[in-house]
Amino acid sequence: MRTIQDYLDLAKQIKKIDSDYALAKAMGVTQQEVSFIRNGERKINDTIATKLALLIGIDPMEIITSANYWHGSERNKQFWEWYNQQREEKKNFLNIKS
Repeated sequence: MRTIQDYLDLAKQIKKIDSDYALAKAMGVTQQEVSFIRNGERKINDTIATKLALLIGIDPMEIITSANYWHGSERNKQFWEWYNQQREEKKNFLNIKS
């Protein structure tokens, strides 16, 4: 499962952005918020996760799932891993872009 840092880097790559400052501006959040999220000082919230997903062009639940997986207990990680697997299987069945 990708990390939030992976999604931040992917957004920069897709949008051809060089800095987290420019990424933050494109997402409509502060550079400090992006910095805290990138450094793991703060968990990404659903609103920012959705803004990031829309910038990348993917389903926001992909990033929300990842955030909950990486910030959860072992038991929660098992749930979010299962949930992600179910989501991927359904997406593949329906041939949906994520």
